[in-house]
Amino acid sequence: MPHVRTQIRNAVATALTGLATTGPRVHLSRVWPLQEADLPALLVHAVSDPVDEEQLTLGRPRKLTRDLSLVVEVRAAGTAGLDDTLDTIESEVIAALALDPTLGGLAKDVLFTGAEIDLEAAEQPVGTNRMTFRVAYRHREDDPNTALP
Repeated sequence: MPHVRTQIRNAVATALTGLATTGPRVHLSRVWPLQEADLPALLVHAVSDPVDEEQLTLGRPRKLTRDLSLVVEVRAAGTAGLDDTLDTIESEVIAALALDPTLGGLAKDVLFTGAEIDLEAAEQPVGTNRMTFRVAYRHREDDPNTALP
C-alpha cells in the first residue's frame, strides 16, 4: 500500500475527475508543459507535509499528525473570460472537495486556505489559479501507509 500522502493525492484527483469545466483532464505531479488542447486542466501535487509536533502522542509507536499542503493548480487558456473560467473552476474544485472532507477516511479534514491567480499574455492568453488546501491526516510513525482516524 502506498504512503498516505500518495493515497490522498489519488483521492483528490479522483474527486476532481469529471468536473463540468475540466472533465477528465486531471493530472498528478504533472511537470511538463500542457498543450493548448489539454486545457483547461487540473494538476494535483503536494508542496509540504510537516508533522504537527504539538499533536505527538506519548509512547511508541507515536501517532503523527501531519499538515499536508496540497496544491490543485488550474491551467486554462482563452481570449475572453479567462478570469471567469478560472473562478468557475475554483468553485467546482472547492465544492467537489467539500463533499467528502475526509477523503474516504484518509484525512481528518480538508481546508481550502487560499488561491494565487496569474495571467500570462501570449499568442493565446493562459491563466493559472493555484489553490492550496491543508489536509490534516494521521498515521503511526512505523506505518506511514495506513491512515488513522
